Amino acid sequence: RPAQRAVDAADDMGSRLVRVFGFEVQGGEKRTAAIKRIAASLMPVLDTARARSVNVAVENGGSFRTPEELMELFEACEQHPHLKAVYDPCVGRSSGAMLEEAIKMLGNRLGMVRVRTRDDSGTPKPTTPAEARSISGDLAASSFNGWVSVEWPVAWVPELVETHGEASDVLKNIADALRMSMPATSVLVSDPRVAVGV
Repeated sequence: RPAQRAVDAADDMGSRLVRVFGFEVQGGEKRTAAIKRIAASLMPVLDTARARSVNVAVENGGSFRTPEELMELFEACEQHPHLKAVYDPCVGRSSGAMLEEAIKMLGNRLGMVRVRTRDDSGTPKPTTPAEARSISGDLAASSFNGWVSVEWPVAWVPELVETHGEASDVLKNIADALRMSMPATSVLVSDPRVAVGV
């Protein structure tokens, strides 16, 4: 019900995308049973999304970190036309999956790519211009026409400002590098205190 309300709210605001998570396989639960359980919860939300012309996008994470694991959910949801993916290359890479693999496997199911970078200890660090250009180059080569979300979590890790400077400067540098290969209007810069499509 909360997800259905989020779809309704998205439509009222003119947004065409609502992000959700598949979350975790529980305790001793078999993976096949978990996928059926999650799909059973998603289907009513997807039917609401169809009625509202909104897409529901599952982000990779939890028990669904790779493109192959996301595809398990797509298959369980009968390839519903309003089910998309948000792909976080940082999460995928930690499970051995590269962005190129996700682009190829997810195809037109890929609705958004989330750009963020962490160091070996898991602490957020700015995505370098070279990393951003590599991401945007891969997406441009595949004729990707979805959104790219650039995130910098200063609201949760305020000391990042002391280490790396003002959030607006960090975000601008990453976004500028992404825009070298992509349409400027497809890059969403998101400081947790303000989100502006630029």
